[in-house]
Amino acid sequence: MFAIGLLAFLFPTYLLSALVLGFLVSFVMDHAGHERKGLTIRRTWVTHSIFTGSALGIFVGILLAFGFQYANLPFSFVVFTLQGFVSALSHLFLDSITEGGIFIFTKRFALAHFRYDNPFLNTGFALLGIFLLALSVYPQIKLL
Repeated sequence: MFAIGLLAFLFPTYLLSALVLGFLVSFVMDHAGHERKGLTIRRTWVTHSIFTGSALGIFVGILLAFGFQYANLPFSFVVFTLQGFVSALSHLFLDSITEGGIFIFTKRFALAHFRYDNPFLNTGFALLGIFLLALSVYPQIKLL
């Protein structure tokens, strides 16, 4: 939800692509970049490196632009590429504050060591995403 709200806030005229890319990039990063060993699931450098994750976001953004072009929907390769990049970076930021962290090259890095299922952080970032989405949909709302 955080990535969707952030993309909608940064690119308010491309709301549909913000919704799709905000979900799709995180979905692909998590499903392609987690290693399962028995009951344990952990992130791998394949999609949770600052470099490969960013490249994946850009790639998904370009693919979505081609999909929009095929469907005759309004699109911009530049904006969709940037949205994919920002979506990947927001996903990596949220992962970097968990105890699992992210990768810089093949070295694991974490800004903080919160559990990934921390209800306060998850709720806080989801509410922040909803707030940013609301600001992008209702631009007449003014902050103090």
